Amino acid sequence: MTHPRSIGYAAKITDLFLRRFDPENKGNDETEFRESLNEIRDEIASNVQVSYVKEILMGMTEILEKTYKTNVYMNDRYALSLRLCPSIMGVGSEEDSTLPYGILFVSFHFIYLFYDEGILLYFL
Repeated sequence: MTHPRSIGYAAKITDLFLRRFDPENKGNDETEFRESLNEIRDEIASNVQVSYVKEILMGMTEILEKTYKTNVYMNDRYALSLRLCPSIMGVGSEEDSTLPYGILFVSFHFIYLFYDEGILLYFL
C-alpha cells in the first residue's frame, strides 16, 4: 500500500468521498458519483497487480458506496463517524434476520467503535 500508485488510488477514493458529502456542493448528483466510483474501480481492477492491495482499495470503494452520512465536515467534532449500510458487515444476509437502520463507525484517538442495534464492538 505504500507504492505511489496505490496511494494515488487511495487519494482518488478519498477525494470522491469528500466531494460526495461536501455541504457546499449543492449538486450532489448520484449518477455522477456512480460514474466516478465505477471509473476508479475499473482503474484499480486493471492496473493494480498485488491482490491484497487490490482488495484493500476495493474495500475502500465499498465503504464509500455504502456510507449514508458522515460528520467529516462538522467543525469541532471529537471523532470521525460514519453511518453505514448494514449490508457492509453481512447483517440481514440471512432470510430470517432483519436489516437494521444502519451501522455506526466512530474513530477517535486510538479507539474504533462499530455499533449495530445494541451490539457495540470496539478495538483499541
